[in-house]
Amino acid sequence: MQQAQAKPVSDPPKSNKPLPMSMRVANAMHKIGVVGLPRNYEVFYGAISGTNPEIQQELMEIGNNIDQEKLDELFATHCARADDDAMISKICDAVETKLSSTIEMIKNEQSSVSQYGKILGQATQKLDPNTRMAPEVMNKLVSLLSDATETTQRQGQKTLEEIQDNSSELQAIKSELAEYKKQAETDALTGLYNRRAFDNRLGGVDSNLFNQSALIIGDIDRFKTLNDTYGHPFGDLVIKNIAKVMQSNSRGDVLLARLGGEEFALFSTDINEEGMMRLAERVRVAVAEESFGDGRIKLGPGKVTISLGVCHASAADNVQALYSQADEALYASKRTGRNRVTSYTELSKSPERKNLYLYKD
Repeated sequence: MQQAQAKPVSDPPKSNKPLPMSMRVANAMHKIGVVGLPRNYEVFYGAISGTNPEIQQELMEIGNNIDQEKLDELFATHCARADDDAMISKICDAVETKLSSTIEMIKNEQSSVSQYGKILGQATQKLDPNTRMAPEVMNKLVSLLSDATETTQRQGQKTLEEIQDNSSELQAIKSELAEYKKQAETDALTGLYNRRAFDNRLGGVDSNLFNQSALIIGDIDRFKTLNDTYGHPFGDLVIKNIAKVMQSNSRGDVLLARLGGEEFALFSTDINEEGMMRLAERVRVAVAEESFGDGRIKLGPGKVTISLGVCHASAADNVQALYSQADEALYASKRTGRNRVTSYTELSKSPERKNLYLYKD
């Protein structure tokens, strides 16, 4: 961004400690007066983290003339599932139409049954077991009852068929909504949960479950160098393969997500710190032992590695602290040599902790 070049979005402290990405994004928005809407945060996160180069380039071209309308255009053009409101409105309208139609059918059915009831009542009054009824009157009464019964049966069959049709259409709408929700929560490259879904699930964890939970944040080592050397398509292949490695080395109840770029998260609500450390170490070793190739490029075991930070909820006051402290542990893994796992619990006891925020690559 031009403005970010002319006026740094986050002035680095004298110790050169870089701020976590979330704080860098918030500071950037605050310094240029951008309202803290979730969609604005998503736009700036994509630009500042480098995960969305197109947004980054367009923000640079806009420079200081940025306003909400332009931000909304960027969001609608570049951000995943930007048509949420339109899709939800469409689905709600369809459901409302079908429900209104069903209610109208039920009213018609009630009217038909009510009319049939009146006819039966009138016929009952005319049927006197002590009085012989003339044949022509009896024939007329039987014909009337027969016609009324046939009409009511036809109306009932029609109502049943229409309700079945409406039910099928509502089921199709339900399936469409489920598929849309899945797409809205899925990272297109890896098939893992995306950052939005991950944040929503973390924020919705019950307090009792949270106390037994733990978070791992992992970041591919020297990924920018890998991208610059072999190209973005190969970088995407590495990200996809690492996602598969994480899936194959995790329990089924572990929440896996790609937070953006080369950063991943693993979250569990039923695990102690030792168990989460073992999981992180298992993932680290599996990635280091993996080979990556696309036919023209071949990187053997040890050429691609990942650093990870672990924090258990017992060391965090809330979800925000859990994330921040796992991120701090990740920085420590980077700082002390990469391709390793660091626990926030052990890190917090280290006298060297204050010097850990030097870089993250």
